[in-house]
Amino acid sequence: MWVLLTFCCTDLVAGIPADQRFQAASFEVKKRNLLITAESKSRAYGADNPELTYTIQGFAPGEDESVFSTAPVLATTATNATGVGDVAITFATEAVDGSGHYTISHQPGTLTVAKAPLTITGVDQSRSYGPITASIFGGKKICQSGG
Repeated sequence: MWVLLTFCCTDLVAGIPADQRFQAASFEVKKRNLLITAESKSRAYGADNPELTYTIQGFAPGEDESVFSTAPVLATTATNATGVGDVAITFATEAVDGSGHYTISHQPGTLTVAKAPLTITGVDQSRSYGPITASIFGGKKICQSGG
């Protein structure tokens, strides 16, 4: 956007030739850069995905997301069955500036799926001294060698 300003200050510059009294100036008002970043998250394998969130940097003082005609929406392809590793967090819908004041950039994030903790707990059992009976092992017979 270009703006042309013309100033006249005849009252202040009496005696200055007319061709020197008018000063024209033009300047360009550029859009502000706005960066929307998907925040990286993590979770254990088998768990539900955490809430996906983003941060915004670059708003002019006093402005916020109300300038968007379309708000950003985050998405990931990860499900609770997704294996261990990194999965992208992307923008299913990118923000649209309704004011015309911003150039918006979108930065994806990462969902890190970590190994799930595994706890194995033995069940207390007892048996009488002597040959092993199948009932202790759920009906499976155990062969014992040696004396």
